[in-house]
Amino acid sequence: MIIRRGFYVALRFANPPSFVTTAILLLFCIASVSPVRGAEPRWQLPAAESGVINGHTAILFWPQSADTHELLDPRDCEVRVTPKGTRTELTFACGEWFVPPVGAYIAWVESDRWMSPAPLAFRYGGGPFPGKGTRVVTPVVAAGRVSVFVKDKPPSKASIHFLSLPNKGYAIERRATLEESRRGIRMPAFGCLVGLFTEQNDAVAISRPVAVKARDTMNVTLAAASRPMVVAVLDRPITAKGKNAAPVRLTVNTGSAAVPPDVFLDTPGRVYSVWYALPKSRANLTMQSDELALEPISLEPDRRTVSTVRSTMKIIPKLAKSTTP
Repeated sequence: MIIRRGFYVALRFANPPSFVTTAILLLFCIASVSPVRGAEPRWQLPAAESGVINGHTAILFWPQSADTHELLDPRDCEVRVTPKGTRTELTFACGEWFVPPVGAYIAWVESDRWMSPAPLAFRYGGGPFPGKGTRVVTPVVAAGRVSVFVKDKPPSKASIHFLSLPNKGYAIERRATLEESRRGIRMPAFGCLVGLFTEQNDAVAISRPVAVKARDTMNVTLAAASRPMVVAVLDRPITAKGKNAAPVRLTVNTGSAAVPPDVFLDTPGRVYSVWYALPKSRANLTMQSDELALEPISLEPDRRTVSTVRSTMKIIPKLAKSTTP
């Protein structure tokens, strides 16, 4: 993100609802940005002073190459804005000012060519126009589409969840209807997990990792589990989120063995794990960490079911230093 004499606002990276939770990282919005070195002269940010709509401060998102840092063509680019705690996606045009209702949001930009590699969260407070709008330049990476088909009859009001698998940092998550998923959902061009979830947010089927290809469509078929599976989504405490979040290790203990997850994604906001095939017997999900704690969670895996675990880790209190009088 390019910053030139920015003013301080409540922007933070976050993971949207479904597989994820919010992870806090305060950023700066751009109040005054000079043209990006190497960018084509025609792609320049509008003046911050023009960021006003009906007397209110407006927001603008503009895509930028993550490799060259050049401003990109904002045409055919969309800003997806989701109010926190909802499944609604509001759509605005990149490069154009907009004013959302007062509240907290999760946002990213996308087109058929590229997409934000991580979600961005911001809070819009409203109020009178202070003289400059908020301009956000967000890096983008190559993107592709994932088209999902459900083999068995899905539960009523089921939805498809998408989770990116980045090498580091925050993951992007999306939630879509079955019909939208068949048409294809944009995701960053790296690994991705796809899951069928009930209205109560319980997993029914989880794909193996999918390699999303740039400007291509990957077809995924979801089928009910044939062996006991476990999906664990663990929130980090708010004070333990960020780039220096303590690493954790998860295992499912079946009594005879400690089974590591087949898919493990440790992000600054949440930890995601998937076990695709477990013995049909009682087991416990346990976590090891130097700074975080989680009470063992009892599991009773059954054939053709997916056990969904959602919980919040706790910070291990540090022992107070004692002094001798």
